[in-house]
Amino acid sequence: MEHQLKYFKYVFGSLIDFEIINPPHECKYVFDSTVQRMFKGPFYSWYFINEETKECNGISDSIKYVIDHVNKAGPYDGVLGFSQGSVIAWILLKWSEFKSEMPELKFTPKFGIIVSGILNPEMRYIEPYTKDTFKLFLEYTQPMLYMYGSWDPIRKMVENGIVEEGDYTIIHHKYGHNIPRLIGADLQKFVDFIKKVAFESLGEEIKFDEEIFDESIK
Repeated sequence: MEHQLKYFKYVFGSLIDFEIINPPHECKYVFDSTVQRMFKGPFYSWYFINEETKECNGISDSIKYVIDHVNKAGPYDGVLGFSQGSVIAWILLKWSEFKSEMPELKFTPKFGIIVSGILNPEMRYIEPYTKDTFKLFLEYTQPMLYMYGSWDPIRKMVENGIVEEGDYTIIHHKYGHNIPRLIGADLQKFVDFIKKVAFESLGEEIKFDEEIFDESIK
């Protein structure tokens, strides 16, 4: 993910601070074989799926791990989740709505960016009140940006997590299960979203240099 966000850091680095943390669970399996070839590892996972019980083993530890980091290093204006990690982002955004006992969260994200987020209604993401999982499929109070690709091999599962209610923006790009470089109308949607959430957070409009649109094409 850090590798894929290099483009966004380069283009928006003067206005946006990105911080990326590894999941707490080391794993051998990598969804994308290209990643396996490009990087030596180690690789990490937010949870491991038990196909029989539909449990997400290790997710409770991951939630506590992220909350501890956010409480110590925050506040953060928003949260960005990619692929499996989007579940953690969704949970942070819905924090106040769960009946399940959760650790204290000092800073609730003001917006969410979900990229190729995997959400399966059969999975047991939250315990002990399993109905809390379905709250992830309901309207969010925060502005939401969803990005996903036409050639994503798990596109149907990704589309499960797109909630077309409330304040939301969708960038449907022509690539796969990744964070692509954006150009043209897609880049403009991203810029407009960042402008909006920045204004709501800071109370003032931020200005982007028009050169970012030239940089995105290089």
